Amino acid sequence: LLFQGGKHVDHIADQIVNIIKPLVDPNLKSGIKKVVIKNHLCTFVNALIENPAFSSQTKDVLTTSVSAFGSKCVVDAAAIKEWAERSGLIEDLTSDALAREGRPPRKSRKAAVVEDLSDIVKLEDANWAGNDDRSEECRLLITEGKSCHFGKPAPLHADGFILLDEFDTGDSAKALAVAGLEVVGRDRYGVFPIMGKLTNVSGLTEEKANSTKEINHLIRILGLKYSTDYSLPKNRKTLRYGGIIILTDQDEDGSHIKGLIINFLHTYWPQLLRNGFVQSFMTPLLKARRGSETISFYNMKEFDRWKENTPDADKFTIKYYKGLGTSTSKEAREYFSNFEKHLVQFRHEDDNDDLRIRLVFDKRRSDDRKRWISERLLARDQEVTADAPKTNDITYKEFVDNELFRYSLLDLRRSIPSVVDGLKPSQRKVIHTLLRRSSNKEIKVSQLAAAVALNEGYHHGEWRWLDFLQLSAILCFSRVQFFGISCKVLRVKWEEPITRLIFPTADDELLHYLEEENQLIEPEWYCPIIPMILINGAEGIATGWSTRVLSHDINKVIDNVRRLIEGEKFEKMTPSFSDFSGSVQEIEENRFEIRGKFSFPPSQRKNASNLCLEIVELPVGEWTNRYKQNILHPLQTKGLISGFKEYHTERQVRFVVELSKEFSIRCRRPAGRYGDLMKIFKLSSVVSTNSMVLFDSLGHLKHYTTVSDIMKEHFQVRRQKYEERKEYETKMLDAQLRRSENQVISKRF
Repeated sequence: LLFQGGKHVDHIADQIVNIIKPLVDPNLKSGIKKVVIKNHLCTFVNALIENPAFSSQTKDVLTTSVSAFGSKCVVDAAAIKEWAERSGLIEDLTSDALAREGRPPRKSRKAAVVEDLSDIVKLEDANWAGNDDRSEECRLLITEGKSCHFGKPAPLHADGFILLDEFDTGDSAKALAVAGLEVVGRDRYGVFPIMGKLTNVSGLTEEKANSTKEINHLIRILGLKYSTDYSLPKNRKTLRYGGIIILTDQDEDGSHIKGLIINFLHTYWPQLLRNGFVQSFMTPLLKARRGSETISFYNMKEFDRWKENTPDADKFTIKYYKGLGTSTSKEAREYFSNFEKHLVQFRHEDDNDDLRIRLVFDKRRSDDRKRWISERLLARDQEVTADAPKTNDITYKEFVDNELFRYSLLDLRRSIPSVVDGLKPSQRKVIHTLLRRSSNKEIKVSQLAAAVALNEGYHHGEWRWLDFLQLSAILCFSRVQFFGISCKVLRVKWEEPITRLIFPTADDELLHYLEEENQLIEPEWYCPIIPMILINGAEGIATGWSTRVLSHDINKVIDNVRRLIEGEKFEKMTPSFSDFSGSVQEIEENRFEIRGKFSFPPSQRKNASNLCLEIVELPVGEWTNRYKQNILHPLQTKGLISGFKEYHTERQVRFVVELSKEFSIRCRRPAGRYGDLMKIFKLSSVVSTNSMVLFDSLGHLKHYTTVSDIMKEHFQVRRQKYEERKEYETKMLDAQLRRSENQVISKRF
């Protein structure tokens, strides 16, 4: 799938344009430009090309000439003409071109407003944007995301080509907004999709911020100028748009994107926030359907309350709108038909709004964010706070305290594991999916991703848990194939026997399973028989907190579990890493030095002018390519080494480094040679265990000062689970006994 097209797409699109142009030209004074027609088309071509050539290794653009395709495709002119008339395309092209002809001449605009934006290909500019008299009426719809969205399929065309009526090659949220423009019109409304999440600009200079592509585009589209006071009406009139409408998913990630856009404006032009410049567009997060009845919900609390108060809620079909691309074009037109109803106005009330925005996004205020989250969590536990009701008016402080607070909680959940099973939610979903599989045959990661999304209510990308598949010290998975860099070609095999020893089948009925979209998904946490968090380790960075737990030798962990069972004293453990041949030494309480390994080959001549040094182990977390780029190449530039060769295997690092003559002389001196070389080649690193932050069994964030604290808490939870299992199995055996007795009695009679 080539998202940027190529010669095959141009070949088809050009034919379509040449067919449509004569149908529009008679309606206009000077005809219509081909590029205008192209901008109204989204073309998808499915083609079999012989010996295709691409612009780069990423294969984004096909460059094979038309004559070398190996087949021909002549578009049916009659079918295209009929489609163009039926779809209303001719009418749209004519009306848009007439509107452009009727615009005031460009020379009447300010110089700052008429900047050429043709390089911003994703922009659907409002017709009146930048017009001196009408620009204040214009609003820019800023949408999120980049995905692939298909419209209505068409039959297979000659020579293996497929034409689709609708196709958006990049931004499904933009597709929804563009569909909505059919209702509200293109004169006042423009659409611009941003790639991913906007950069947090807090603390960045104007030059640094402007170097970011998406921010640079936003500034140019809106007509913003640094150091301009937009509290003055005359300065606001120089803007190309009179405001923005943020159109994002209704989930927590969508709230974060809203916050980043607000922070961008607040950092450089806070006056705009005080003048009603920012609005957002609400779409449903969930819909419940039964027959012709449809109920929309804009947050989870609203849905949960409805479900609790509706006895027959299970008779409704629930649809989770995990992205704006989930909405159909028909639904988009419905939303925009009630445009004002779906708009939310952001309101600046006082200085508290400014303080809240800075609290969340200022990188220097990590401790303040911790206090804010802790206070909000405490208030929530005491049922003091609740979801903000659906409203068309909200202050920036309310937005931060509700929507961004929920994002912060989600960020913590995603990034910080549980002390009980050592897993983050995405990893837990993978484990749950595979424990339910009847087969332990190898599976592609892309297939596994689809299964997780289908069965576990997972609405994000597979990359979030790919590292778990590759790096788990206890091999719940074994890697079968790994070609290239794409996770989609990685195959993994599920090692069920060892996994089921760690996560006993007998526990399955005792776990607390979560619910989403009216289906049971993964449990709140698993309860492995040993503390897996100390074996696999964990790292994570979230809002306000970060965590790092080092991995340990499984045999020593098991020995300590046995000591706890026997009531014996806990034995201190040093971190250990699978397949690591270097050394780990404790240099002070909770601080460890991790050293790689090097040696001088004994086979080299003692009087050699250039010594050779072999590096056979790197510090944990250092990769060969990065080490080569960041350490060896700079040493070569400085003249300390003459060169190096690589002899790595799948499991063994081996650099053979040739030292320069001058450096070889220094290295022949025994005094301090080992320590100097460790520093020069950066073969040691110091790690700390002072940030072991985990969720406890009750779902509360907790800081663990020692490994023994983690061991003891897991031990208590596991012991409680054994007691629950004993009680459950006793009840089951009693039930079986009564059933057997009843069967015996019934047979007697």
